[in-house]
Amino acid sequence: MIDGRAFGQKLDGAHLDVNGKYYFDYCYKLPSQYDATNMHLLIYVRDAVTEEIYQVIKQEID
Repeated sequence: MIDGRAFGQKLDGAHLDVNGKYYFDYCYKLPSQYDATNMHLLIYVRDAVTEEIYQVIKQEID
């Protein structure tokens, strides 16, 4: 959880572009005790009511 929100952000029209896609930019400094070569991020979209997962993206850390 890099944005401090345990259950993520609610998708609304504020971040919706003209193509119907949502974009969020994050900047996070990994604490020095962690090794980025042994980590990745999991980004997912879920329905808060049904808990259904719609999409998952695995992103390597540079």
